[in-house]
Parts: sequence; structure tokens; C-alpha cells
Amino acid sequence: MMTGRCHCGAIRWRTDFRPETALSCNCSICHRYGAIWAYGVFGKSIHVAGDAKAYVRDDEGQMQFLFCPTCGCMTHHLALVADEAGNRRCAVNLRMADFESVSDIPITRFDGAETWSKRPSAGLTIGDIWH
Repeated sequence: MMTGRCHCGAIRWRTDFRPETALSCNCSICHRYGAIWAYGVFGKSIHVAGDAKAYVRDDEGQMQFLFCPTCGCMTHHLALVADEAGNRRCAVNLRMADFESVSDIPITRFDGAETWSKRPSAGLTIGDIWH
């Protein structure tokens, strides 16, 4: 289990798992947020509390990026449409967790800007890029 929260504490999340890897994406929105994502299923393996505000990209509209309306921290993103089993994919921003709890998690790089595919590993952990 892992936990995270925005700066002011109004939005909190927890996972029922410890991710084996975390995703760093270079798409036009993720590189601006500087987020490091861990993925799961909303309401099943990822639980979020608090009233977040959402931003939905006009050009794609497949997911909403959620942030705290008070302190502005990007806490998670959520699929707008459930899959055939009724699950909604969700990712939490591991930068909202305590550093010590995530520092050893390896980073998987994802090219969301051009090829929409995984990139070769650089052998880095969250701790390598956080400090």
C-alpha cells in the first residue's frame, strides 16, 4: 500500500499495491506536469478522497487530469469511459507520495509525444530523478 496527498492535504490517494515500476511520459501534458505515474483501477486498487477539479484535453477527451483547487497539485488522472468490465483506469502521481516510500521504484519511460510506445530503460529510479 502507498499513500499520497496534495500540498495542502485536501486531496489524498492510496493504492492497494506497491508498483513494480513507475511511468514517466513525455507527452505534451505529462512533461508539463512533471508527474510520475503509477497505474491501477479507480475504486478497486486506487482510492481517492477529496474534491478535485478536472482538466480534459479538447483534442483527445479520453481522460481527465485531476488537481487540487486549493494548492494546484496534479494528483491523479482518470479514464472518462469504463472498459467492458466496468473498470476505469486511473493513475496517481507518485510525486505526491513521501520520497522515502517511492525512491527505489524503477522508472519506465514512455514516448507519448511521437510513437506511443515504451522507450529503452535508462536504469533510473524515482530517487535518481527526484533529487
